[in-house]
Amino acid sequence: MKLHHLGYAVRDIEKSKVVFEKLGYIACGDVTADISRNVNILFMTGPDSTPVDTNTNSNFNAVIAADAKCSGLIELIATLDYSQPSPVKGLLKKQACVLYHPCYECEDIEKTLSVLTQTGFYLLHDIAPAPAIAADAVVAFLYNPDVGIIEILQLTH
Repeated sequence: MKLHHLGYAVRDIEKSKVVFEKLGYIACGDVTADISRNVNILFMTGPDSTPVDTNTNSNFNAVIAADAKCSGLIELIATLDYSQPSPVKGLLKKQACVLYHPCYECEDIEKTLSVLTQTGFYLLHDIAPAPAIAADAVVAFLYNPDVGIIEILQLTH
């Protein structure tokens, strides 16, 4: 597995975006609503990444095609509807922004989950589509008390 991105839970994507831009990050297209998780998501490439033409790349899928390495990739995640549950809502009660999870890319998500659950990780959510990343991407979230939450990503399913 390789590190794909770091996910930040934020209260306000636009405010956080402005600060990350001051650090040299560039938005990878527009904010995407992930209705099934009740979150808005924005990916940004870091100063170490290959520059991305945001005028031609309207979503993250185009960024993957442009630069599969994207070493400085981050994901900003905010609750879409605060009257409903969301995976980041509780994390943001005391802080406006918190590092939420690292995401690791794998070739075979079922095999990876099998290995990780046998080594002390607990599956938090079953494999689900990841529309903010790509039409055919799937993810799963796991937890280990000594590591915290991690996300596993398979780009083609």
